[in-house]
Amino acid sequence: MKTTLLTTFCLLICLSPATAQRTVSGLWSGTLTTGGLESTTGYRFELWLEQKGKHIRGKSYLHLGKGQVVEMSLKGTMYHDRSMYINEFEFIGKEGQPDPPFFRTYQIMHHNGIWDTNLQGYWQEITPQVFSDKRQLGKLLLKKADGSKA
Repeated sequence: MKTTLLTTFCLLICLSPATAQRTVSGLWSGTLTTGGLESTTGYRFELWLEQKGKHIRGKSYLHLGKGQVVEMSLKGTMYHDRSMYINEFEFIGKEGQPDPPFFRTYQIMHHNGIWDTNLQGYWQEITPQVFSDKRQLGKLLLKKADGSKA
């Protein structure tokens, strides 16, 4: 009886942190590169994500400088390997703000390590010409904005 209680208690203690870290909900901040996959030129970029099960909803914020921010609504899916596929679907502009030239799709991996937790991956322009040389794409690297583990 004591062994069963002790084993159950140990399992609960060991599994609690693992289940608490399974969500990517919250604010993530970092860099989104532009100009191709080899480019190091980029902008400050933030994702606000809300995860419920495998479903992800949220907003993206691309900081272009001088107080200009492009805000988009997004939705996507989290897979069992901690990868995400996310699409922007709506521009949330302020009055008089021009529409952005395109929406983005993101392929992101959630790396939840002991020393470093981040989101990293790729983005690309959503366009019917998927194999076009002119299609915009780049990389992104984000860390949890409040410094906590995700």
